[in-house]
Amino acid sequence: MALLTNTFAASNKYLNFTIMLKATFQTILIPVAILAGVFTSNAQTDSDFRFGIKAGANFSKLTNSNGKSKIGVLAGVFSEYQLSEKLAIRSEAFFSNQGIKGNNGTGKTKLNYLNAMPVIVKFYPIDRFSLEVGPYTGYLMSKKGGNLSRSQYRKIDYGASLGMGVKFSDTIEFGARYFLGLRDITKVTGKVKNRGIQAALSFYF
Repeated sequence: MALLTNTFAASNKYLNFTIMLKATFQTILIPVAILAGVFTSNAQTDSDFRFGIKAGANFSKLTNSNGKSKIGVLAGVFSEYQLSEKLAIRSEAFFSNQGIKGNNGTGKTKLNYLNAMPVIVKFYPIDRFSLEVGPYTGYLMSKKGGNLSRSQYRKIDYGASLGMGVKFSDTIEFGARYFLGLRDITKVTGKVKNRGIQAALSFYF
């Protein structure tokens, strides 16, 4: 009987994990893939389409909470299409560790998101320096710590970001952006939203 119960629990966990992956793919990765495909088809005869990887850190917090800002990692992939000398369109999908750090070492909340930014508009006022703006959407992959259970958090977050970038060379760029969550990420408390600053290096291929 115990073996049957453990087998059922394991099967249920596997089913939940499969559903989570399917929802993640449908909600986030498909729009990015479609956009990247459009740019690739438009850029087959020139070198204006590029892609690469990025890695950096989040300095995140939650509104209407008593916690302090938390440092977390981010890492992902991107594609970018140079429309003109002054304008580019970029798409990103990345893992993002967010949340808050508790006061006096207690009450820490870790929120792991898979975030996507399907359309980031980059404007270059001068050579190698860009300003950028775009929407984001995020899927909550896991949660640890805090007073609320995983089921009390919404799976989908969305918002906007504003940032800048500096290219050190043709293959390396430093970027910083402020992200502003527009959705209450909890189901039981009022107006808890993601906020923070992201800083990362992008490596172009």
